Amino acid sequence: MTSPKLLHPCFQYCDIDPDAGRCNGCGHTFDDVLTWGQLTPERRDEADREAKAFLAARAGTEARQSAPSTPDIRPLAGHERAAVFALICTDLLDEPDPTTPSDDVAAADVRALNAELDRHLAGDPALHFVVAVEDAEIIGAAAVTESFLARPGVWEFGWQVVRGDRRGHGIGRALLCHAEAYARDQGAEIILLSSGQPAHHQRAGYRIVAESDNEIIMVKTL
Repeated sequence: MTSPKLLHPCFQYCDIDPDAGRCNGCGHTFDDVLTWGQLTPERRDEADREAKAFLAARAGTEARQSAPSTPDIRPLAGHERAAVFALICTDLLDEPDPTTPSDDVAAADVRALNAELDRHLAGDPALHFVVAVEDAEIIGAAAVTESFLARPGVWEFGWQVVRGDRRGHGIGRALLCHAEAYARDQGAEIILLSSGQPAHHQRAGYRIVAESDNEIIMVKTL
């Protein structure tokens, strides 16, 4: 009668973790691999369980390290002004050097941004900048301000920007939600915004009220 073949755990990929003393390929210790044929069935079963636990723990650690951290959404602080100004100028206004704007429209936008940042930092309750911070870096920003062109209770959302490598992770939506909550606390009844992604804003409860070739105006009742 032929004895059953003893399956060896090694599959010819050896990468020993110096801290754990285990192979990152099979999960076993070097000693277990070398003496596998001399181990009792009970010890081999135990070694397999230990190897699987090591590989599972390592996979979980790698997943946590590779996953993006959750950004902190909060009001803009004074020491963050320059970073927000640079991010909005570069990624939203397409003016990487705001000291020399490309045209009169860009110059007006830069002046308006400077003025509104100053209003927020001066404590004007009718204007609020919010930022997304991740690993001590500004990765997004937006503002909400009381509208002086419409009836009382109408606020406008704008200056929204998310750094290119962090788009598609819900950061823009988080900035919008924070801005809505602030405006609501200030007595806002309606939020108005200009949208380049109407489907995105419709999912957030906004509806289109005006549309042109280069602008879509949407509103939401709070």
